[in-house]
Amino acid sequence: MKMELLSNVLVCEGILDEHTEATDVQKTLQAIQKIAKGAFDVDFSKVKYANSTGIVTWLKTLKASGVTIRYINAPVWLVGQFNMIRDFFENGSYVESFCAPYYCTSTQESRALTLRVGKEVPVTDNYKGIKFPNVAVEGKTFEIDFVPERYFSFISENLKIFKEKYP
Repeated sequence: MKMELLSNVLVCEGILDEHTEATDVQKTLQAIQKIAKGAFDVDFSKVKYANSTGIVTWLKTLKASGVTIRYINAPVWLVGQFNMIRDFFENGSYVESFCAPYYCTSTQESRALTLRVGKEVPVTDNYKGIKFPNVAVEGKTFEIDFVPERYFSFISENLKIFKEKYP
């Protein structure tokens, strides 16, 4: 996986798997630690795939570094990881924006649209019954293609962290 520091954002690109070197991640996080004041933005939108080995490497290295990050533009696959791994946010890291699957019934088109925590997605302990509006994109109407209480469980299960960041 390639990591590039652009301004105040660490942009990750490629594949996060067993070929991702922990030492490369560690060096990058150490460089961030020297300049970071508070949470640092990490953008995984250009990482097309990750496996469990890559995720474990990322989390272990992140935990050891002590760096707190703010995930921006997290792709759908990463949201799945947020929801599966209970300790994903144990170091105080959190999510600002992420992609969610939407579907247009008239064209049968799927799209991943970006949502922001505290804006389009409220911070709450229960997403059951919350209605999310349809979204117009290029003259097409897209509706959610996920179950909110499952898709946003990473927020409700880490409520304290998210309430601190998005009061």
